[in-house]
Amino acid sequence: MIITENEFSYSKLKNIIGEPIKLKNLNSLGSCGFYLKLIKSENEKFNKIQIDSKCNIQTFTEGVLLRFNHSNIVLSFPINYKSLKKIELIRGEEFISPRIISLMKLLLKLGVKIRYARYFANNRNISKLEYRISDLELKIETSNLKMKFITNGYYFENQVPFFKSLNKAESIIIHKKPTHNTG
Repeated sequence: MIITENEFSYSKLKNIIGEPIKLKNLNSLGSCGFYLKLIKSENEKFNKIQIDSKCNIQTFTEGVLLRFNHSNIVLSFPINYKSLKKIELIRGEEFISPRIISLMKLLLKLGVKIRYARYFANNRNISKLEYRISDLELKIETSNLKMKFITNGYYFENQVPFFKSLNKAESIIIHKKPTHNTG
């Protein structure tokens, strides 16, 4: 069921995906912004959702709510955990190539994790990047729909706890593409 902005109400969603989860502790209740790159379905109602729509995912007690926004047209798509077959979160390939004298290389030698040291990479010269990561991919599969999303690869570590908290889904797969370290 695709819900337009005018039809949206939490009482309508309550029958499908339950109540919105209340903030009890510091766990994330929603995802970062993903961009829809692929949608496959035999049902024509999904034609309303545009490719390159920005999508945020919000957790509910019995499912998730996907909120699509494209050119200020907001569509909502509730997915009950029972119909959710697979969620796959894939970190993009990392390329680590610090220069001989650089702050990033020094931090790595001191034992700082790449997750933090990468922010000190000198990436001003495009041909000699010290650190880069390809897009983070998210694939969602339900009984009648397949979707693929992308976002910035830097968001991977922050999104893992959110998707792991969706433990009611049948299958949540989280994996990483290889890291290429030439430094």
